[in-house]
Amino acid sequence: SLGGSTLYTGDCDNAGVTERLYAAVISRLRAAGILTLAAAGNNGNDNGMSTPACVSDAFAVGASDNFDVAASFTNSNANTRVMAPGVDIEASNLGGGSTVKSGTSMATPVTAGCA
Repeated sequence: SLGGSTLYTGDCDNAGVTERLYAAVISRLRAAGILTLAAAGNNGNDNGMSTPACVSDAFAVGASDNFDVAASFTNSNANTRVMAPGVDIEASNLGGGSTVKSGTSMATPVTAGCA
């Protein structure tokens, strides 16, 4: 995971060295027409996200549950762009088979598939 431990209530573009680096790279990607998706995190905070999801040019993705409401574990803030299914998602296991997982890291590839 790329996420840091600090949660930001808004964008974090100038919060520190790491955040400025993420912001610069994601800004360049956006200028080139490349969408950067970032998982919002799984701390259950409804007013904070960590890096890189808090970067203003990132497309922050939260997780929704099976009732199409925000999952209890998802982070979000005013910059959250979309909620996508992120609870009880069947995923492939490395080496074969599958498993069921939950998290914003499961919701983000669902969003990528729709982008």
